[in-house]
Amino acid sequence: MLGVFEQKTALNRLSTANLSEVVKVYLSLGMTSHVFRAVDELAAREPDHPRIDFYRGKIYKLIGNLDLAQHAIEKSLKKAPGNPADHFELGKIYEQRGQMEAAKKAFLEALKHRENDPDTLYAMASVCLSLNDMDEAIKYLTRAEPAAAHLPKIYYALGQAYQRKGNTDKAAQYFNLQKSQESSQTQREKESQQREELTLVTLARERLEQGNAPEALALLQQLLELNPSNWEAHRYLAEIYLSSENWQQAYAHLTRLQEIDPSASEANRLMALYWYRRKDYSQAFRFAEQAKSVEPGSADLRNLLGDIYLKLGQLEKALEEYSLAVQYAPDRKDFRASLAAAQKLAKK
Repeated sequence: MLGVFEQKTALNRLSTANLSEVVKVYLSLGMTSHVFRAVDELAAREPDHPRIDFYRGKIYKLIGNLDLAQHAIEKSLKKAPGNPADHFELGKIYEQRGQMEAAKKAFLEALKHRENDPDTLYAMASVCLSLNDMDEAIKYLTRAEPAAAHLPKIYYALGQAYQRKGNTDKAAQYFNLQKSQESSQTQREKESQQREELTLVTLARERLEQGNAPEALALLQQLLELNPSNWEAHRYLAEIYLSSENWQQAYAHLTRLQEIDPSASEANRLMALYWYRRKDYSQAFRFAEQAKSVEPGSADLRNLLGDIYLKLGQLEKALEEYSLAVQYAPDRKDFRASLAAAQKLAKK
């Protein structure tokens, strides 16, 4: 979706509010060059926009220029002295510089305005751990603990703090909680990704059924970015490229299908179809036979085998395969036509 903003004219058309949202998205993705361009557009449009310096400070911190980052955040603070986000960023800069007392002071200022923010509480506790103040670290981490279900690092930090206090039982309890929560979080993320993959496959299939191959291609490419080993994405892409005779692309996806599951009947059928269309009938026969060993009742496969036998000059076997294709899919007119054509040849 961000691709549309590669052109500056697209940024120009955005409202100021939406431009600010694009800046935040770029920042969250660490796309520094894109952020600079969007922030410059925002500054040109509204030179007095209150968050320009804050955004620039975040960018400079991302690229590792702490001097410019600190200068920008301090400049932002002069415009909005009580802004907790500015104090938080300043605290992170001080922490990176190893100036823990200054970082602690900045985080305290941030906590005045968002006293229960788990990220700020965790940042404050991390500084306390660096300063060897275990009790204070535990105090802030305990306040942040309700958010540990989404931030397991809070449990880990509590484990560290109790371990350094010599309370091994309490430390073990929190380390175990951290492992358990991370495992649950990983499972939730996996399930979420599976749902997203299924949605993209369904949308791509619908677009193909509607005859909208370009949109289906875009959805399938998006799916592969999410999961490069998604079997359905490679299968549909192989079919699309086979139908357009884009042999190089088709073969790349067919090869990937073989790598993912070499025994899959559909992968071998598609590879057989590829070699058939490339007029390498011996290779086509080899893959078709592999597919048949797994799924002998596939009408598509049996019809393809009939085509292959016909090209190999084995009319009798072609007739047998065409007959089976019609038996397995009696409503397919194209299969009945193939059988009728072969029967006509047999009568000559």
